[in-house]
Amino acid sequence: MSAREDLTDLIRGVESIAGEDSAVRPWDSTLVEEEAAPIADAILAAGWRPPSRTVSTVEDADSLPDGTLLYSPRTGHAWSPRNGSRQARWASPTGGIYRYTDHFIEHQGPMTVLHEGGA
Repeated sequence: MSAREDLTDLIRGVESIAGEDSAVRPWDSTLVEEEAAPIADAILAAGWRPPSRTVSTVEDADSLPDGTLLYSPRTGHAWSPRNGSRQARWASPTGGIYRYTDHFIEHQGPMTVLHEGGA
């Protein structure tokens, strides 16, 4: 889903947040798509972006395509997968390498996806 669609769904779901003691009247608590979409557009235009994806498991890391860039707050280094490499499964522009994803996650994770590459 796009950020707009995610926000529209969240805005439309506000009635689940408004409790029984809320000032929101029950018949006014559900916004239709045509009402929620412009609100989502305004939020996006103001600069809101969805949270960055976090990678913290071997499965998540191994599913990333070449060209992906990860950031490790533990070390302050960026990392990229090297699918098909015999020498290193993970490499950093600073010269660091990891051959095995489990060691990589243990020492560097969890990491933030800065850019997700394509196939």
